[in-house]
Amino acid sequence: MEKDSITIAICTAYATEELVVTRLINLYNAGVKRGIKEVIFAASTGFFTENANYTGDINVFKNINYDDFDAVICFSEIIKDENILGYISKGAAEAGIPVFMLERHVDGCIDINFDYVSAFEDLCRHVIEKHRPEKINFMAGIKDNDFSKGRENVFRKVMKENGREVDERNIYYGGFWEVPAEAAMKQMFEDNNIPDALICANDAMAIVASNMLMERGYKVPEDVIVTGMDGIERARWHEPEITTCEIDEVMVGEYLVDMVLDWLDGKRREEKYTIPYVFKKSESCGCVLNTSYHFAADAVFEMFDRNRENQLYQVNMYEMQAEISNAENLTEICNILYKYAFTDSYIALDTGISDFFEFPLRPDGDEADGNAYYVFYQAWIGSRNFERFFRSKNMYKDMCDNFQTDLPVIVFPLHFSGDFYGYVVSRVDPRPMFFNKIVMLNYALGNSLGVYRAKKSLMNSNVLLERANNMLAELYVKDHLTKVYNRRGFYNSIKHMILECSEKKWELFIISIDMDDLKGINDKYGHSEGDIALKTFGEAMISAANEHEICSRFGGDEFVIAGIAEDGNKRAREYTGQMFAYLDNFNKTSGKPYTVTGSIGISVTKADSDAAIDEMMLAADQLMYENKKERKKFRSNSRN
Repeated sequence: MEKDSITIAICTAYATEELVVTRLINLYNAGVKRGIKEVIFAASTGFFTENANYTGDINVFKNINYDDFDAVICFSEIIKDENILGYISKGAAEAGIPVFMLERHVDGCIDINFDYVSAFEDLCRHVIEKHRPEKINFMAGIKDNDFSKGRENVFRKVMKENGREVDERNIYYGGFWEVPAEAAMKQMFEDNNIPDALICANDAMAIVASNMLMERGYKVPEDVIVTGMDGIERARWHEPEITTCEIDEVMVGEYLVDMVLDWLDGKRREEKYTIPYVFKKSESCGCVLNTSYHFAADAVFEMFDRNRENQLYQVNMYEMQAEISNAENLTEICNILYKYAFTDSYIALDTGISDFFEFPLRPDGDEADGNAYYVFYQAWIGSRNFERFFRSKNMYKDMCDNFQTDLPVIVFPLHFSGDFYGYVVSRVDPRPMFFNKIVMLNYALGNSLGVYRAKKSLMNSNVLLERANNMLAELYVKDHLTKVYNRRGFYNSIKHMILECSEKKWELFIISIDMDDLKGINDKYGHSEGDIALKTFGEAMISAANEHEICSRFGGDEFVIAGIAEDGNKRAREYTGQMFAYLDNFNKTSGKPYTVTGSIGISVTKADSDAAIDEMMLAADQLMYENKKERKKFRSNSRN
């Protein structure tokens, strides 16, 4: 990192999320192409609450020496946490360097936002002017919602410019997601108002519309053109593939790097920058031949290969943890790591944590003040070196210099149960699987070092080892926000429950619960309040459960409880009563401007096979949706 080079710090959370990984890889490619050095400071997860992960992960952002960098690109909408964004903006301001905040405004920083208007206008023009359908319907999002009205206004503008009057009976509201979109389509069928083209304000509604049209015998696009907006991955896999507007992520990477370079050169200095969406013609408007089947097949094969590689490395991480837990000293740990690490890396420990070290540390010169990191593992190009000190202030610069490469590096905080130990610094491999593997290594190493440290200072090391392994295992079976099982954890646990149910001749019950108005809470009060509502919902579920019941979140606002009892129907009613009593107490005492509640469906049987579970869940879902309709009707009548 010489003085005459340009070096950019990139700050993000959720280092394994598809969108984040895609943007990091494209920034990598754009930076390498332009000779820019990049250091990525990453947290493995998000920052919902100040838990143990928060306490550990935040250190990667608190200790950046901004004097080493020329600019910062911050995925602020991904990080979200105001404290962390404050550390970044304050540190950069003190160093006199610009911070480019992506999709979330922070005072004193440069805003970068995405513009969908021009691309959506191109899409509307394409349908109206090229295909010239006689009758056009529009499916907006939420009525009177500014975001939805913005897209609706674009449609109205293009229609007017083409001399076409908008019939208000042809405007439907699909709420931006599946359930209200299904209701809107049912209304369209009841109205006998099937258009030649249906322009939807997002892809989720377009997918629903396309599927429901084809279920009723209409061909897309031969009978009805259907288009979307946003470019979600499911739209690419759908058959037919949805014509939409999307972000060109390769362009985003190049645009961000060029924007920083122009700003540093003084060519273009603005407080706000905008990156446009791109109109993408595809199969659902008839402009692209059918390729979605092949794309979906390729995606499945790619996913299979990634999952297999992921599983193999996960096994390696369990084996590594087992070996490190039996290590006697850091030298042994270093040799173990050399067997399992997959990329050029430094692993540096805070010299202030004395119980890691079985020998007195004697750093020279400026490092002797204790504010230093000891590199106990260093490996690249087949070489190893165990002992080296770096001052905290110059650590990243010195490490990057020692990599002897201009390629990007990534920095993760190393921690366990809220205790911060140091950093893992690795050279980036621009493949998606790299980010999954480096996060697994970081978690496994943090857990392992936590156990190793406990063994040196406590007699109950076996308890802490189990805790470390459980924390790693929970990453794959638990929903991080609500603390209940995810879909994978549910199906793993239900097998044992069915066996016990059969042995005891008890009944198995399934409760399908759909949290009410989560979308409304997010839209009106923000996603942080939506997270609080979801977390409260999970706490209510857990509070009502006994040892014969499992709670799970299948995604979004969908939850499932399974249990066994002599009288399944009775116990299911007892459970829901206890759960809703918890929610009623929260609603009365929390002071929140919204109500946390849900709609339920219950299915009971003497199930003795896995196959019966899906049938029960389908029955419970149907009853839950009927309950939701009745509750909506009741609330509507009450207001009237």
